[in-house]
Amino acid sequence: AAAGYAAEFEFERGKYHFRKDELEKAKLRFDLVRIQFPKAPVVPEVMYWTARVHELQQNPQFAIQLYDSILRFYPNSAVIPRTQLSIGNVYYTLEQWDPAAKMYKAILDNPEHSPELVQYAMNNLILTYKELNLFDAALEVMRKYIASYPEDPDLIDKRIDIGVLYQKLAYYDQSILHLTNLLETGNGQIEPELRYYIGEAYFYKGDYQQAILEFLKVPYLVGRTGKIDWTATSYYMAG
Repeated sequence: AAAGYAAEFEFERGKYHFRKDELEKAKLRFDLVRIQFPKAPVVPEVMYWTARVHELQQNPQFAIQLYDSILRFYPNSAVIPRTQLSIGNVYYTLEQWDPAAKMYKAILDNPEHSPELVQYAMNNLILTYKELNLFDAALEVMRKYIASYPEDPDLIDKRIDIGVLYQKLAYYDQSILHLTNLLETGNGQIEPELRYYIGEAYFYKGDYQQAILEFLKVPYLVGRTGKIDWTATSYYMAG
C-alpha cells in the first residue's frame, strides 16, 4: 500500500510538470514510477502520460509504441478508451487513415466505457472516412452525430457537410434539396456557402445555366453578410 501511495505521489508530480509544459521533468517522474513501482495500479496511466510527452516532443512513433503497449498489456484498464483516442489522433496526424479509423471505431463499438469521448471519436471518424473517400460511411456517422448531439453549436456545419457528401456520392438532386431546405432556416451567415454548394451540385449535374445563377448570387450575399469570402471561387466557377 505504501508503494502504491509513493507511486501516486510521483505520478502527480509528473502531471504537475506536464501541465507547466516542463516535459523533460515530467518524463523523469513518470519513468521513475515505472522503474521503481512496476506493479503499481497507476502504471497504465503513467505509460499513457509518458506517451503524451513523446507526442508533444514530436516523437510520434515512440508514442505509438507506448500506446500499443497499454492496449496489449492492460486491456482492462480505465485508460484504454483515452489511449485509443490518442493513438487514433497520432495516426491521423501522420495521415495513416486506416489505423486511425480503426481506433476511433473501437471507442464507438463500446460507447458505455467512455461516454465523454464518444463525441470526439465520432467527429474524428467522420473526418477520417472523408479522407478515405468512404463517403457513405461518413454520411452514416454524421447522421448519428446529429441525432446524438442536437445541442452542438457547430451542428450547422455538419448539416451543410451532408449536402456536400451527397454530391461526392453523385446524389445531386438530393444535395440540392437538402441544401435548399437549410436555406429555409433563415440563417443569413451561411447563405453564401449554401448557394455556392447548390451551384456546385447543379454544375456536377450538368445544369450549367442554373449553376451560373447560383454562383452569381454568392458575391451579392457575401457583400451583405460579410462572412467568409466565397466570392472568388464563385466567380471562377461561374466563368
